[in-house]
Amino acid sequence: MLFTYSAAPAVRGTLRSLGFNVYKTTAVGGKKGGTMAANKTIDKDLMQASNGLIYELSEEEEARLSTSSALPYRDPDGTFSGEEIRNNRLLEQADFLKNKKN
Repeated sequence: MLFTYSAAPAVRGTLRSLGFNVYKTTAVGGKKGGTMAANKTIDKDLMQASNGLIYELSEEEEARLSTSSALPYRDPDGTFSGEEIRNNRLLEQADFLKNKKN
């Protein structure tokens, strides 16, 4: 299992694209909960036993994973500057939106 405080669609989308099952965690010191990723499906009994710490993603959160905001920031070789990473993501998002219209 992997836990992160991030609830960003880019993080959740990347985890989902890597084959993880993605869940929401309760908020700890922030407005939104974080993310838990697991290589197996967490059954509803275990979620209930977690005393409200683990939830399935809401419909709205699931919908966001189908948008351009779920595309990851990529730097496959670890050589890009921050600006290059952001610019490449913007281009990838534009391609995503263009292809979605077709």
